[in-house]
Amino acid sequence: MEVKRDRMSKEYLNHKQASIELGINEKTLTRIISEKQTPYTKKGREKLYLKSDIEALKGVEMPELPEQKIIVVHSGKGGTCKTTICNYLSNIMAKENLNVLVVDADPQHYFTRFWGSQLNEEEQGKIKTHNLLSLLEGEKKLVKCALPINERLHFIPGSRKLEHYDSLFANSYGRELKMQKALAPALAKYDYIIIDTSPSQGGVTIAALFAAHMLICPIDPEVDSLDSAIELTKSIDSIKRSEMNTHFSLSKLFILPVKQKEGIFGGSFQKEVLQEINSVFEGDNFATDIKILKPILNDKNIPEERWQGIFKDKTKAFTNHYESLREVFQDGEI
Repeated sequence: MEVKRDRMSKEYLNHKQASIELGINEKTLTRIISEKQTPYTKKGREKLYLKSDIEALKGVEMPELPEQKIIVVHSGKGGTCKTTICNYLSNIMAKENLNVLVVDADPQHYFTRFWGSQLNEEEQGKIKTHNLLSLLEGEKKLVKCALPINERLHFIPGSRKLEHYDSLFANSYGRELKMQKALAPALAKYDYIIIDTSPSQGGVTIAALFAAHMLICPIDPEVDSLDSAIELTKSIDSIKRSEMNTHFSLSKLFILPVKQKEGIFGGSFQKEVLQEINSVFEGDNFATDIKILKPILNDKNIPEERWQGIFKDKTKAFTNHYESLREVFQDGEI
């Protein structure tokens, strides 16, 4: 339904305005609207609600949820730049004077391999004993596992043994909530927590999703990457409709197209896939709130093993990532 401009300001509120009107945060409003099936219309990608419908929600009681701080980067397909995104996003945030903790939940621990080599000898020695697995097993406290990259950016190292998460915690009740509980003390210290994951949807990835407030799903210009993102979204929606929803705080999903080519010869197939991404995720097919970020262009100057672009603000690679990822922590609503 098209909304006329002269009526919009008088009769409609956007998501942020509605949350202010009700005196609650936007995440709580999203839950209330979903629970009460409040109708809305759209102007572009923005959801608009009748003021009278928002007024009717004033008597609805729902506990406030914490502000969104934990971001998981996950895709069911390998090679979609998950660790590179974690690297750039964490460094961009740190340069914006935010305190950031990166959690390496990928058994291949590429993030740890890169930054571990930058640590001094004493701190390098802690990686095998002070890592995510030792934190989840209760052997070490979070403050001891968070190693410094710089003053504002810390990380919890990964471990190859995380691939055995399911068997290690087979007899643990609520093992999908272990990471959520283990990271709880970090919420007061850090502005954001970013979790890197593997393409597998094994136990450690499920635990990361249960800890998440937001999810970034990178998609490359391949059909199987799109299919993987759709299946991931369906799995999230299934959890949100189940009795486990009370423990599941994820409310924002960012779809991030990566490895896009620049220019007219970028490839018709890539353009078709990008159009398909927009057609699938822009509609109301899913219960989860979804936003499509600006595509990250393919930059051949980004070394695969050493992400040198993160150290220099004015490189094409840094600017490219900044323009796409800043919406994640500067975003007001979906």
